[in-house]
Amino acid sequence: MSTTIPGNQIIPVNSTSYVDMLGILAGIDRLPGEDAATFEERLELAVSSQRGPNYSGLINSLMTELGMQTFQAISITRDDNQPFDVAVGFGVLTVSCLDETYQIALLSMTPDNFWSWAQLSDIAASINGLSGFSASLMSSDGPALQLAFQKNGDWSVDEDLSNAGRDVKLQFAGVLPETVVFNQTAPDWTLALDGQTLHFDSQPPSNLAITYQYRICPYNLIGTPVAVFGLSDPAFGTAAAGGNGTVIYQVRQYLQEIMSRDGSYWGQ
Repeated sequence: MSTTIPGNQIIPVNSTSYVDMLGILAGIDRLPGEDAATFEERLELAVSSQRGPNYSGLINSLMTELGMQTFQAISITRDDNQPFDVAVGFGVLTVSCLDETYQIALLSMTPDNFWSWAQLSDIAASINGLSGFSASLMSSDGPALQLAFQKNGDWSVDEDLSNAGRDVKLQFAGVLPETVVFNQTAPDWTLALDGQTLHFDSQPPSNLAITYQYRICPYNLIGTPVAVFGLSDPAFGTAAAGGNGTVIYQVRQYLQEIMSRDGSYWGQ
């Protein structure tokens, strides 16, 4: 006598393997139905990414715990190769170059106090409308809420210049001279037009290291499948205020959910 089990009654389960043992050590559980190879890739990401209480650490933690990935959303370049600054905050993208600063709204408020987020394609089109800038969409279209808070400036910390000569090509271009700091006294120096090569007036000392900030140009805006923002962010507070002293609809929903889950919170 044969027994038939309907396919819709079969529930995927995880088998236990050495990867699960590694997950225990890393403090990460395998997701329902996740195969061992995918779980192993997620564990490798977990141990290689910086996770912590700050914004980037929280994003990395969420991507790891939920099995998601960040993605490149919009590519931004300058037609004349001039360095530029890009910053994404809550509801706004700021682009600066040659003493000109532009702000592109990521969201607007409808007459009925509802947030309406622009599409990524709309943001790319707005950047293309700025003098000297070019932008292209690098992912599928979606709400600009997916753009992570970010800047195109970064730091190179304690870059090793041991036994360097008088002309040194640094690891990154776009160096901001005002941010350069050495770990010990160094000879006078100048930065070449390429924004990457240092010329020392005399032979620098051994075991020299340099810390500096640089701009990443061209720059690819990073997107995330989930949005993270803080209620204490002043920009969030401004965007949450609707007309006639009301609160934006979505914010009311967020606050209601918070208070329903944790009775220690209250709002007015």
